[in-house]
Amino acid sequence: MNAGDRLLYALSARRHMSWAAVKHAFDCLHETDDDPNDGDSLRYRRGYTVRVLDSLGHVEFDARPQQLRVIVTPPTIAVLPWRGLPTGVLTGARSPASVGQLSAAAKRFGVLLDVHCQISDPQLHPSRISVVTEDLAHLTFFAREQGVHCTEFPAAWSLLHVAGSLDDYLGTLKPEGVGDLNWEREDFDPEALCFNVRLRQDKPLLSRYTHPTRRTRLHVLHQAEMASPVDPDWGRFAILQAARRDVLTYGKNSSLFCVPATTPLPKLLERSLCLCSGWAPAVANGIVWPGSRVSSARVYQHIPVRLAETIADKLGQRLSFRELPVCAV
Repeated sequence: MNAGDRLLYALSARRHMSWAAVKHAFDCLHETDDDPNDGDSLRYRRGYTVRVLDSLGHVEFDARPQQLRVIVTPPTIAVLPWRGLPTGVLTGARSPASVGQLSAAAKRFGVLLDVHCQISDPQLHPSRISVVTEDLAHLTFFAREQGVHCTEFPAAWSLLHVAGSLDDYLGTLKPEGVGDLNWEREDFDPEALCFNVRLRQDKPLLSRYTHPTRRTRLHVLHQAEMASPVDPDWGRFAILQAARRDVLTYGKNSSLFCVPATTPLPKLLERSLCLCSGWAPAVANGIVWPGSRVSSARVYQHIPVRLAETIADKLGQRLSFRELPVCAV
């Protein structure tokens, strides 16, 4: 049982936890792993771990002001969009006892249940639990008998159907008085694919402001005469679209989908990719984008080409086809 499993077990036992409690639980589980002087690394690993829990469908965020909580989702078997025998992965709440009961039931029902450590950062992320049956009816019957919800349609496609597009998101923004903040500021450079202190004058413009005392960050999208707080994952792709900068890559032979590490995908789109396989995104080095020094990427496995093209279309991107290093995953 790794630290990722224990963190999910702790969250499941509580059903929901404040962000402060989640940070404390993570720090306790990894207290022997970190350099106490490297606070930035610890914060990054903590935030990235919880983000992957969200992307794998295990948790949701309640992000209301002054009430940031992490909420565990109900146990579900998410059907994968694969050809061949119906396969699902277990998402949501789990405990050592519930996993043991599910494993024993699988033997009685003639269901193949496998538990594998995640390929990427196996200590950080909970194990991948997969279920394989002869047909979909058998899979849904098994899930129902265990009191576990089972999606009859691949979860990746269901999420993609309900996820909005970049244009949909931009249409929800409203002007707010955030355009003249006297805080430390960095602007997103669509060529370099990162924020830097060299301020830009062109618009649209995505700026990242840091509060002078609390050190919290606020992202603001400047468009013509309007400035609006924005989700940075959508904001970066708004700037990339305006600059006609395409960064999404797909390997047809390997079915790998690749995005620069500095331009993470919006939540539902990333979850759709993760629920094509049940594997956390791998980090690959040596993948280069012209004009940028960024050489690391998040790589997603077993992605159908139509799903990859739909995600690119929702983000206002043209999908680039080139082979990616399979050794990265």
